[in-house]
Amino acid sequence: IQDGISSILTQLLSVGVMHADPHADNLLKVPRDGEPPRIGFLDFGMLSTVPETVRDALVSAVALVVFERNTVAVAELFAELQLLPSSVVEDSERKRALSKALDTIFDNVLDYSGNCDGSTNTRIPVLRFDNLLGGLALLIGEFEFSLPPYFVNIARALATLEGVARKLDPSFNSLQAVYPFALDRILVNPSGSQVVEGTVLQLLRCKKSGRYSTKRATALLKDTSQFTGLSRRTLVRRFLLSRSGRSILATVLRDNMSRIWYRPRSYSLVTNQELL
Repeated sequence: IQDGISSILTQLLSVGVMHADPHADNLLKVPRDGEPPRIGFLDFGMLSTVPETVRDALVSAVALVVFERNTVAVAELFAELQLLPSSVVEDSERKRALSKALDTIFDNVLDYSGNCDGSTNTRIPVLRFDNLLGGLALLIGEFEFSLPPYFVNIARALATLEGVARKLDPSFNSLQAVYPFALDRILVNPSGSQVVEGTVLQLLRCKKSGRYSTKRATALLKDTSQFTGLSRRTLVRRFLLSRSGRSILATVLRDNMSRIWYRPRSYSLVTNQELL
């Protein structure tokens, strides 16, 4: 199960070309002398090509849905996902209406019950693929919504693979498999995407105060370490070595420096307690 899911998600999120029909008859267990077997794919008659901008928007949407269920931010990604014309997303009134519609769809598509393993505060919902396309199709009339071939192929491929996996493991959750890939990609941001960079800053910002929060940064780091199996030190090093990571750090530091205030009596610069 793990090898099959890992292979499909690597094709989808890293390579950008994926096998779009991974049912049981198209998957082969390939034995190797003295080594664990590998997964072999058969019948490449149905492939899906996913542009890099779409891949970046996909991982951003997954992170926003799972980490904080931010439907407003997800709605803003729909133009990048080629699901809506940019004119809809740029219209504040229509975007608010879209966010409310997404809340209703998410209620029918995402099941948050019983999916917290205790090692992290994040609850990863079960994604009901059978309701996903039907729910999104309801947006067609009001929001000029469209389902491009790549999106239909991805949903169908993941639903098919999920069906195979659940025959072997009834507790399998496809979104729980996708989430680590999403976290890893948004922290490294190999394409240097401004959308991904903006998503990370969104995840670090506290909704109530509007400030970048060390608690949220710690929670995001904890999630990424827990779900990817990488140490926090490794993740921080990879983040800081990436151009996007340095840009995000500079943005956060500039924001924090703007909160330094001047105290006349001692003629010294003092940082507020939250920043310390």
